[in-house]
Formats: sequence, C-alpha cells, structure tokens
Amino acid sequence: MKATTPAGICVLLLLLLAFPACDREQLRRFFTGATEPVVMQQSDNCSVKILPARLGRLIGTGRAVRTVLVMGAPGTQFDNDTVVQWESDAIKVLDRRIISSRFMLMTLSLDGSQLDKLAYRVQVGQCQGEIAWQFNRTQHCLTANCLDKIMDCKADAECTGWLDCMMECGDDQMLCPTVCGAFYQSPAISAFTQCGLDSGCIEIDFSQLPACDLPDAAPVAVGAIDGFWWVSAIQGHDYVLYDDCQRFIFTGLNETEIKVENSTYVTYKGETRVVDNIGTYTRTTDGYLELVYENWNGYRELYYPFYATPNVMIMHVCSADLSSASHDYGTLILTRVPLSELGSEEMKQLKTALQNILKTTLEDFRLIGTSGCLNGPQT
Repeated sequence: MKATTPAGICVLLLLLLAFPACDREQLRRFFTGATEPVVMQQSDNCSVKILPARLGRLIGTGRAVRTVLVMGAPGTQFDNDTVVQWESDAIKVLDRRIISSRFMLMTLSLDGSQLDKLAYRVQVGQCQGEIAWQFNRTQHCLTANCLDKIMDCKADAECTGWLDCMMECGDDQMLCPTVCGAFYQSPAISAFTQCGLDSGCIEIDFSQLPACDLPDAAPVAVGAIDGFWWVSAIQGHDYVLYDDCQRFIFTGLNETEIKVENSTYVTYKGETRVVDNIGTYTRTTDGYLELVYENWNGYRELYYPFYATPNVMIMHVCSADLSSASHDYGTLILTRVPLSELGSEEMKQLKTALQNILKTTLEDFRLIGTSGCLNGPQT
C-alpha cells in the first residue's frame, strides 16, 4: 500500500556503487554537474557504460576537455592497445588510463560546434555503446547535496539491493518500485530518500496514476479499533500488493492518534520476507484516517472507512504526496478473524454493505491468504 521514489534516481547511484575505494572529494569532483550515465546499446559481444555524461552542456560552439570513466561489463579486458573510436570527429581521445581490466579513464577533447545530435556512439575494443547528452538535474542535485548519504548507501547491503531492484523496474513506476521499497528497508535508504526530498532533488509524482476514486457515500465514524486485523480481501488496481499474510495491529494513543503496525509478505526473485512498517493514523475532520509511516518518506495514505462493526471494516485507500494530489489504491476488507471464520450473520451484513455502499460484490475482490502466516496473532 505504499509508493516509493521514482526509479530514475537509481541510475547514478548504482553506477556509483561500482567504484573501488574513492574518497568523497574524488566522487564530488567526478559527478557534480554530470548528466545521467546511460547504459549503451549492446553489441554482439559486450556493452559499456560511460560516466559521467557531461557533454550536453557543450552542444553549441563551446570547446572543452573532459575526463570520463568507461566501464565494461564483467569479463571485459581493456588494455593500452584497446581501440577507441567515437562516432564524431568532434570528440577526440587525448589520453586514457587503464584502472583495471574493465575500467578506463579517458580524457576527451570536445568541439561543441560540431555536435548537433542528441547522442553519439562509441566503439571501445569489441564493445559498443551510446552516450546521451542531456543534463540531469536530479543527478546534479543529489551529488551536490546528498553525497554522504550516497556513500552510506554504498556501504549498506539493503540499500544496494534496493538500487539493484529499482534498476530492473524499467517503465513500471508503481508496482515494481513498491515491491523494491517494501522488500528492502534500512535507515540508509530512508536517510537517502529523505535527503533527496528535503533538498528538492526527488519529487514523488502521482499525476499519471488514477485519481482517488471514492464511492458516493460519507465515511463512517470509527471508534476503538485496537487489536489485530487481517487484510482479508482487496479490490484494486494492477499496482496493488496482493501478497498473502497482510495484517494490521492498531493501538489507540489518544483521541486523535492510533499507532499502526502493518506487516505483510513480500516476494522478490523467489525470496519471501515478512516486512513490518510502523506508522500513525490521525483522525481528520473530513472523516478519513491519515496514515504516515516512519519508514516511507514523502507521502501519506488516506483511509476512508465506509463500514465498521466490531469485527469487520471496509476502507477505501488513496495515497497522497506532500501536496494535495492523491491517487487511487483500492478497497480493503479488514476482519479480526479470517474471512472464512466470520459468522453467517456478519458475512451477510458485509455483503449487503458492499452492495449498498460500493455497488460491488465480494466476488469482485481478490481474497488474501491468512493461513500459515508467521505474522499471525500471537497465542
């Protein structure tokens, strides 16, 4: 039930993590002002990455000398005899230095007056690639403001795992990043994302997702809901987490706040983890409960209760960024016991509420497994 930061911010960080031991000042000089490193088109044999792509600022009449890092794929063998040929004669190799078999520092002479394309190809030995020329504000901002947090991320296995996962998301801006953010959690991830948000480097944008779509009914008052609740069924979009063993534990703190302990199974690449999230509900005058998690930065969840009994609740959930924009998540059926154990009268009342309030049926929901869960009620 959570969104995370855009996958695009991870390109810089993943490449940064490939560096051997370097001090912070070396990294700052190397990255500040650079454009986003780009994975080049793969040849029949191998591909290369180039870091940083600073050349976009030189398109026009400028001339400059810049040093870039050429990174070969594992197994690449660069040496002093490796032939390098850029697509344009306006890019000339002045010098190069082999760092290791797959890392090469290359000093380039650039004639911006002859560079009129958005990208140029390069041949490095048997490896081919392409470098983009756009300036990337996010990368520049992160390296200028959050370098220490980037270095802390490099030293944290959970953070590097998160970056690897995010790099595989491609055009999926919701479900995949949500899985990555749920599966991998650590203070280093939270500190990095919080720095990016505080510095204005990262923006969470829900504009391309469906807007919050509430039923034509007023939320109902929710009284004391302390205790254990299963997420027994969900009706939602394709970016919703439908994993089994989702549950909440609520603890009232005062008249307006409720402590929330959320736990769910999350599976990534065949490994399943029990993921816990801690947050706080705040009752609002508009009838919904606003949930802010301690370990999810930059957004909040809005829970609209439309049906509530001592053992059953129907809540429609929307997620919102730090502004007023919100997007639709879906409708949850929460029960104190597994859905199959509800009494016949309670089940009848639930189905009637779904029909009358949401104009839907239980058959339109996806049932969420609750058996054999390690995060179930403690006896």
